[in-house]
Amino acid sequence: NNHKCAKHAWVVAAVWALTMCFAPAVKAHPHMWIDAQVQLGFNAEGQVTSVTQTWVFDEMFSSYAKQGLALTESGAPEPAELDQIGRTWIEALADPMSHYFTTIRWRDQELLTASAQRVKVNWESATEQMSLQFELPLVQALSLKGHPLTVAVADPTFYVAYSFDGPDAVTLPGAPSACRAKYEPPQQLDRQTAQRLAAIPADVMQLPDDLMAITETLQHRVVVTCD
Repeated sequence: NNHKCAKHAWVVAAVWALTMCFAPAVKAHPHMWIDAQVQLGFNAEGQVTSVTQTWVFDEMFSSYAKQGLALTESGAPEPAELDQIGRTWIEALADPMSHYFTTIRWRDQELLTASAQRVKVNWESATEQMSLQFELPLVQALSLKGHPLTVAVADPTFYVAYSFDGPDAVTLPGAPSACRAKYEPPQQLDRQTAQRLAAIPADVMQLPDDLMAITETLQHRVVVTCD
């Protein structure tokens, strides 16, 4: 089904391999943590043209992803290696069923985007973390006057947990002065649901239907309005 395809995209991107490398240390859902940022691009007419995301992966996944790569003298992965990883990850995430785990809506309609562009994987030596950045250009530039735009980010399988806690988690460079953004966190899981998720082994590819119905609601939402 759709959610299994979405999960498979991350498996292709090496998340499943990560859990195998570190098992049994990694047991519970979620298995991967991302500090995320969302940036909306605007043109000279004040229209939204793109949504750029930056995902900073947790140290464990970053350590796994670095294994086997050619390194520079400073110990960082060679740029060519990072470029290849970026191509692999973004190809997996482009699966129509997962679509970069991102939904962009305006006036109750899901907006179409082109394939991800400006894909960049970076290595931060100070924290030993890897990050992925990509831009989703809107098929058509959009004026938000009078109607909010919503960008929702989530993995419906809850294999990946996102955090938007950073000071620059949401930015609107070049936006008209009348535009503002509001971040809406997902609802908190109740204790019983959290315990059930924690008991699911790393190699389980699909959540039970009732848990999936809950995790589908755990979207991080950025709502942008322009008066």
